Amino acid sequence: MRKARKLAALLAGVLMATTVTGCSNTKYAMKADGEEIKAGIYIGYLQEELINQVNTLYYQGVTEDPLSQQVEGEGMTVSEYSKQQAIQKTKEYYAVKKQFEAEGLSFTDEEIESMNSYLKTAWESSGELLEEIGVSKDSYKEIYRHYLRYSSLFSHYFSEGGSKAPSEDEMVTYINDSYLRYKVMSFYKSSSEDEAAKETENKEAEEKRDHYYEIGKEMTFDEFDQLIEMKQDDDQAEADAASEAADESADASGDESSSADASADESSVDESTADESSVDESSVDESSIEESSADESSVDESSADESTADESSADESTEDESSDTDSESEEEAAEEDPYVNETMTNFGALKEDALETDSGKLYQFIHDAEANKVLTFENDTAYYIIIKGDVTERSKEYLDDNHTTVLNEMKGDEFDGMIKEWIEAIDFSNNEKALTRYSPETIYKRITDFNEKKSKTTTKAAS
Repeated sequence: MRKARKLAALLAGVLMATTVTGCSNTKYAMKADGEEIKAGIYIGYLQEELINQVNTLYYQGVTEDPLSQQVEGEGMTVSEYSKQQAIQKTKEYYAVKKQFEAEGLSFTDEEIESMNSYLKTAWESSGELLEEIGVSKDSYKEIYRHYLRYSSLFSHYFSEGGSKAPSEDEMVTYINDSYLRYKVMSFYKSSSEDEAAKETENKEAEEKRDHYYEIGKEMTFDEFDQLIEMKQDDDQAEADAASEAADESADASGDESSSADASADESSVDESTADESSVDESSVDESSIEESSADESSVDESSADESTADESSADESTEDESSDTDSESEEEAAEEDPYVNETMTNFGALKEDALETDSGKLYQFIHDAEANKVLTFENDTAYYIIIKGDVTERSKEYLDDNHTTVLNEMKGDEFDGMIKEWIEAIDFSNNEKALTRYSPETIYKRITDFNEKKSKTTTKAAS
């Protein structure tokens, strides 16, 4: 009996140890040079990627079985791709963290205060869901810290004084080589599902485009602003005319209704007056009535004139002030932004697949176009009038106003290459038990279950 009890106790101990070990084995997603990386960090990245992919499919009209759908250009399902991306981002997190420490960098007091404030708000908003899917507050904090470390390291290497910082001349050259400068007028195609209506509306849009092209085809890049402003004025005039016509139609409809009501009322009053006259005629003092009426009329007309004069003066004053204010605002806006009608686009940063889109085809056309020449273009979205400008005339000023953006565009790929090297220098090993336990299907189900539960609770509370 004692031996049986000892054996039972031993088996229970083994079972408990196995259970504890099994749980601990899924507390980390992978190891980096022997150091465990929390599973919550991996889950956080997985959730982020799943939501991005599912939202993309939703806007494409795909709502059924999203995890089994193919990710365009990747040759794998949303489930497979999301898992791969989450693993990669977890590796990036660790590599950046180690490099941040190796460079002796730290967060400033201001950054810590800002981070804590953001995390407090974000956790109050999303903490319940994150805990439901397996992301602790500490893991979420680490994910957010990664973006700050990434930014700090980038600045450390590439901002002024950094070991890899480009010179101003190099940045200006980058803009000259990569950017497009242009002005464009768009005449959008019809979205009607009726083919006849669609054809008519598209023909009208094309004819309107051609009308303005004939007016502006000899204009220079600077003069092209006049054509844009002409179209804006014409569009405003059309809108005002349409609004005025709608108001007149509404007034006419209202007048007809009022006339009908007035006729009915007058008929009723006349009959009533006739009855009263026949009954009370002998007792009415006509003289007193006429005097009273005359006095009232005199007072009312005087009051009405004064009131009308005051309102008219007030209206004129308001209109003058409004007109002056609008005029001043427009002049100030023109002074503040001399490039209001033009666009600068980093064509060199576009990926090959982006050039297959409607906007990509437009950018390619502009890139290949001769500068300072008015041209027409058409894609599935619209008819265009375009003029390409000389980037070199503006690149220095553009850099002064957009230094951070240009630096990130110019050095982003180089920095990502550095991170890739840091990752390759680290010995990563996946914890397959954790990755299996926190599969894309499992995490997505937890997300959808949580949202459904929340929706039902909200509906119940509202009712």
